[in-house]
This record gives sequence, C-alpha cells and structure tokens, in this order.
Amino acid sequence: MAVSTFEGLTLGAASAATAGFDFIASPAGGGATIINTLPYRGSQCMQLTTGTAGGICYAERTTSVNVNSTGQVFGRLRFRVPVLPPDSTGMRIILVADSTGSFRAEVRLIDSGKLQLRNAAGTVLATSTLTLTANTWADAGVAVLVFSTSVGQMEMRIWDAAGNIAETLASAANQNTSGAAGLCKLQVGAVRSGVNSYTVVVDDVDWSTSGYPAIPSAAAVQVGPWSGAVGPTGFTGAYRLANTASARLVVSTNSGLTSPVYGSTVAPDADGIVQLPVTGLTANTAYYFGVEADGLLLTGGRGEVKTFPAAGSQASFSLWFSSCQFNAPTDSTFAAILARNGPYGRALFGSHGGDMHYLDPDGTTTAAQLLAQYMTSLGSASMAPTVAKIPLAYEVDNHDWGGDTSDRTAAAGDLVAAQWRRLFPTYPLPATNGRGMYFTWVVGRVRLIQLDVRSYRDPQATSNSPTKTMLGVEQKSWFKAQLVAAEPVKIVCANYPWRDDGNGSGRWGSYPNEFDELSTYMATNVPGRVYVIAGDRHYLWADDGTSTGTRGIPQAGGAPIQQSSTTPTDTWSQGTYTLGGPTMQAYGWLDVSDAGSSITIDYKGITSLDGVTRVSMTTVIPLSVAAAGSLSAASSLTASATRVAPAAAALAAGSSLTATGTHIASAASALGSASSMTADAVAVQPATAALDGASDFDADAVTVSDVSAVMAAATLLLADATVTAGEEAGVALPVWAPSVAQVADHIPYMTVDVVTPGSQAYLGTFSVATSPTDVQATRLIEGAWPPVAAAVGLLAEAVYPLAQHVTALRAAAAIVRAFPRDDGDLARAAALDARADADLLRLIAANDAAGGGAGSEPVLLPVYSFPAAPAWGDWLL
Repeated sequence: MAVSTFEGLTLGAASAATAGFDFIASPAGGGATIINTLPYRGSQCMQLTTGTAGGICYAERTTSVNVNSTGQVFGRLRFRVPVLPPDSTGMRIILVADSTGSFRAEVRLIDSGKLQLRNAAGTVLATSTLTLTANTWADAGVAVLVFSTSVGQMEMRIWDAAGNIAETLASAANQNTSGAAGLCKLQVGAVRSGVNSYTVVVDDVDWSTSGYPAIPSAAAVQVGPWSGAVGPTGFTGAYRLANTASARLVVSTNSGLTSPVYGSTVAPDADGIVQLPVTGLTANTAYYFGVEADGLLLTGGRGEVKTFPAAGSQASFSLWFSSCQFNAPTDSTFAAILARNGPYGRALFGSHGGDMHYLDPDGTTTAAQLLAQYMTSLGSASMAPTVAKIPLAYEVDNHDWGGDTSDRTAAAGDLVAAQWRRLFPTYPLPATNGRGMYFTWVVGRVRLIQLDVRSYRDPQATSNSPTKTMLGVEQKSWFKAQLVAAEPVKIVCANYPWRDDGNGSGRWGSYPNEFDELSTYMATNVPGRVYVIAGDRHYLWADDGTSTGTRGIPQAGGAPIQQSSTTPTDTWSQGTYTLGGPTMQAYGWLDVSDAGSSITIDYKGITSLDGVTRVSMTTVIPLSVAAAGSLSAASSLTASATRVAPAAAALAAGSSLTATGTHIASAASALGSASSMTADAVAVQPATAALDGASDFDADAVTVSDVSAVMAAATLLLADATVTAGEEAGVALPVWAPSVAQVADHIPYMTVDVVTPGSQAYLGTFSVATSPTDVQATRLIEGAWPPVAAAVGLLAEAVYPLAQHVTALRAAAAIVRAFPRDDGDLARAAALDARADADLLRLIAANDAAGGGAGSEPVLLPVYSFPAAPAWGDWLL
C-alpha cells in the first residue's frame, strides 16, 4: 500500500485505484505525477506534483463535453494547497479548456491567498474578497456560459467548509472564451513553467452541463473525543465521525502532533461511532492526540491523556469521581474538575458512578434514542472539554439502566449494555451474555475495581436469603479475586456507599446476606486495605468506617454533578454537606500518595460553583514493612495504632510485649520465664506463641488467626474474646499433606480462570487467577489435615498416600463449601465428605495393620475454632 507525505500531511492509499478515475498527467513526458488512490470522499481524488523540469503540467480529464453555442459548463473541486504560490502570477487551480488545450476560463490562486477569475486571454475579471490559508482546504468552482465558440460569460464560486456558498463573482458578458467548436475539457492544478515540485491535493472534482456538481461532505468530528482504557503503554480514544470510512489516532508528546505514534485503523459503525486504540507509548507520560479520517488529520477532535505509571511501581496520582447529572448538562462541575490541579497535577482519570442521564430506559426505548442522549451528554459544552482531556471510567446506575429500582429484569437492559460497550472505552470485560459491565485497572500499587450493581441484581422485593444477590455469582467470585490481587490497596468504585442502610433501601441494605458475606471476606482477607468511592446520594459525605453499618471500610461520596440535592438520613463520621433540595453541583477528589511504607488517600468533597471543600478525610493505609526486634530482660515493646507486618519479637525473662490498637501480621513471639504478652484490641495473623513455665498470654478483644500454642507447666492462656486457629499455622505441614494441585484434581471446575475476560479455561490448580486463590486454598488444606491425624493417630509411612487422598477430599469439600457457586455446590461438598468418611475408615484399618495408630502417636496439638473477629477491630483504634 503506497503512502505519500508532504508538508506534514500523510496520505494513506487504497489498495487499488479509485473506481471511475479518468484523469491523466499532461502533457505526456512533462514530469508530473498523479497519485489517484487517496482514500478521500469522491471518485476523482488525486495528488498532483510537478516534475523537477519545471514545465507546465496539469491533470486533465480524459473525457470531454460537447457544448453547443448556447450551452453551459460547470466545474468544481475541493483542493488543498500546502504552500502558496511564489508571486501574483499564481497557479491555475481549475480550468475549462477546448479540445486543443486552449483555455476558455480559469480560476487562479495567487500569492496573497486570494482566487482570481480569468478569461481565455488571461485577463483578471474578478478577485475574491476571501483569503485562503496554506494547509487548509478550499472549495471552488468555475462556470462558462458559451454564446459562441469565442465569446461567453464566466463565473467563479467559492463554498465554505459546510458546503454553503461563501462568494460568487461573475464577469460581464461577451468575454473572450476562445476555443474551437463546442468541445470542453476540464483541467486541474495547472502549474506554470519555472516552478519545480509543486503539489496540489484535490479531494474531489467533477463537472456538469446543468449546474455546479455536488461535492461529497467532508470527514468531520461530530462528537468527541472521549477516552478510556488507559494503561502504561496505551489508551483508547472514541469519536462520532461524519463521512468517514476509516480512522486512526495520531498521538504525540507535542500539541502539533509531529513525530507521532499511530493507532490501529478502525472503520466507524453506521452511526459514525468508533473506538480507536493505540499502543507503544511510554509509561507515565503526557500525550496529545487527534484523529486521522480517511488519511487526513482533522483539525478538530483533539484530546490529551497521560499514560499510567508502571503497574507495581510506587506512584502518586489524583482522580475525580461523581455521578448524577441533567439530561442536557449545563453544569460547572466538569469545568471545575478540568481546572483543578492537585499535588500531582490534573486528575489522571475520572470515575463516573452512573446516572449520566435520567432517561430511565424501558421497553420502548430505541438504540437511536440512547445514542442521541449520550451524544447530548458527551458533546455538551460543559462535559466535552473535560472528557477530551481526562480519561473516563463510566458505569451505569438506575436511571441510565432502567429506572429507579431497576434490576436484571429491566426491559432495556440488553440494549443499554450493548450501547455502553459500543460507546465507552474500557478495560477487559466478562464475556457472559454481553451484559457484564464490571472491570478493573491498576495505577502503580493501587487496584481500582468497578462494580456492576444493575446487570445481575435480583429484584429488590425478593425475600432475603443467602442466594439473593446484587452482583451475581460470577461477578462476586471475580470481585473476591480482585480484592486479594497483588496490589496492597484496593479502591472500589461501588456506585453506592458500602453500608448496610436498612432493608428496602434498594442499596446494600436490601441485600444483607451478600453484603455481610463480602464485608466478612474483606475483613478476613484484606483488613484495612479497601477504600470505597461512591455517587448515588445527592450530597457530599465521608466515613472512616466507624459509623454503624460501614463495617470498618473507609469511604466517601462525590455527587451530584448537577441534580437536586437530598437530606441525609444516615450519620457519617466525617460529616455531610447538602443544599437540602435545590440543585447542587459537586464532585469528589482523591489525592493518592504512595510514600512506600504507606499509601495515603486524601478525600475532598467540593462544591463546583465556588470550589469550596465541604467534607474531607485523610486515610493512611500502612503497608508491610519488615521489622525485627529482640527484647532482653526487663525491656518492652509498645505499639499504638500501628500496623506492622511481618514482625518478630523475641522476649526474654521479665520483658513484656504490649500492643494497643495494633494489627500485627505474621508475628512470632517467644516468651521466656516470667515474661508476658498483653494485647488490647489487637489483631494478630498468623502468629505462633511458645510459652514456657510461669509465663502467660492474656488477650482482651483479640483476634488471633492461625495460632499454634504450645504450653508447658504453669502456663496460662486467657482469652476474653475471639481466637481462631487453623489458617496458615506456624506448624509445618506433614509430609503426607496434599498439594494444592492434588486437591484441585477433585474439583477442577473450581479452577476456572476468573481474571481473563471471556475465559472459561480450567487452570488445573489454584492461583491468583482463580476463586479461591492458591493462598485461600492452602489455608483450607492446612485446616483439613489435623482432624485426619487426630482420627488415625501415628501414621505408618506405608499409608501416607491414602492419608493424602483422604485429606485432599476433605480439603476439596471445605473449598466448595467456602466458595459455593450455586446450591448444587453444597450437595457436591457433602458428596466429597461422604467419600472422605468412607476412605477414612479404610485408612484407619490400613494404618492399624501397618503398625501405626493408638498408643504410638505423639502428643497432639489442640485445635481451636471460634467465631470470626469483629470487622471493625482496626478501625476503632
């Protein structure tokens, strides 16, 4: 495929000559070249360049028109002149010639940028008042009314970019038209002698004997750009284009778009909607972009984006979030967002939590109506400048899904989901029935998780039960997997506050079982590492996780963009701001600061009209920092409101370890004689405590996970609250314990890939891409072997394989019960247990026969099991 470049304009070429093209370079051997495969709008499109010899040359149409003594001929073309002629002699742009090549009439472009109408003798008959600029497109025509073979009247016409007549200049009658007989030819871009390598680009040219021919409409940006799916090395821009067969992004680090990176070429759909991806960019770099339509870089539709820092790197950034706006936006919120510069500059991206419009789609809503509404929103004077320069992650809520209490049964659900996928660039999506609109992305060491709270939700009126769901089984499993992904901090874009706000609310209060399940999961697996942002409620609010129903999750609200305000009915720890009814304009802003040892999330709820921060909250999330301390006699280690992970403290006689409001993970404490370990409202997970004579372990309101306690004479274990044992114990697994893969062999359907969009592949073992993950499966395996050991006694080596088999069945049953996909999984778990029970009897008999069993077993460790720790433990301290 040929590509031609001149004056910074790149012209893509079609694979074959344009159909119907009938221009040739003339005169033959004059050195002129024509490229006629430009993918422009009409059939007669070309690039004409003179040769180095500098002779007169032009493109001439091979067909002629017979014009009798009273006939007319009209020629018209749209052209681009990248360099103005060197003097007032100018260049002939379009001519009507006779069959011998003698001119009848012509339009010339001169050095001032004006057009001249000239007769056959070259006399100037009229000069345009309009001035053309180099590297812009012009649309001009010439007409000749023939009175005889040598006399006639002439006219020049100029059109604007929209195809409207901008100027018409006519000559007096009886002008010299020269010519022989009635034959006329059309010539384009005649370049005079002495000018070398001069180029004229013609977008379309035609002629007629019955009036000026129509020129196809130019490619143009109707709406856009808006962008999304940003990563360290690329992003996707979106547009609605007119009269465009193909398009691609042109991306550069400068606003002039020089030395660009080009995106993939994509054909817009029937409505002109197109998403244009680009890759090969540099991480953490600011870029400008535009759109090339049918080989031409359009002057409109320019945007900006900053690529994300590399995943896993220490990086700080800002973002905006909000929701709820008028169908025809007139707000100042988007302008305020664009103008705001936080400590890290402009917002890296925005999270729109739904209700971009209040169309409330139903069974009568059409795709055209939805498209028109989204174009009204995205193309509005308030929203368009901001989404052109700040990428958008958008999720629907009730009013842009199906109405106030709409759910998975919404009549327009499939239509809305299809339009959403069509219009908004986003990260990899689930393949399930085309409905799922949940996704995740990573910025540095922070994972953002967007939930879809409409596509799968059961009707609000459904009776509460363990199976009543807002997220659906698949999305819930996916959500859990994202929560335990490698990034230390998770920001959940949840649409709603993370709060049990009472049954009947239509929010989480209407789905209490699932809310409790997920809250408990977060408290158990990622305590203190989750932050929620939400819209929905038409007032500003924030909570540090201590208010009733918030389950220890810090969270903040940032709505409405432009909607009526509401009066809060809940109490929020950091307060609220509302106008109590009148239209309110506001947004939420987060500055996320990664200091290495901690990540701080600084929230501001801002009113748009005055830029005042109405509600604020700073949340510091300490991260894992290795620490080791050795305390000798009479020394002490005291920590207050600190999270230390992992830590090891060895205490000798007479020393003490005291912790208040502390979360200690992976801690090992060895207490010597007369030493003590006292904890008040402490979460320790996992931990190993070895106590010898006269030492004591006293815990008040303590959560201790995975504790193995070995107690000698005169030791005392006091627990006034909750102690849980069994996960990741500090005791090594027996050699016959099954591997994760061996357990997975019994339940391969539980190893499905839940991370890769559209994948239904069984991975054959547990990993970070499965639910449960390998870490979660390992904990359940570690809890499965002690009961087997207790039932059998000392195992003879000959029965190790059978013990491994029984333990694998028991662990598989535990995994299925802990992560059920449907009611059938409970029956499958029971079947696995039944097999394990039967094989356990075989194991006991085989072990006794091999010389193992009772009387020869070692002292077994007690296995304790108590209720889970209170979820609010860390956040109250």
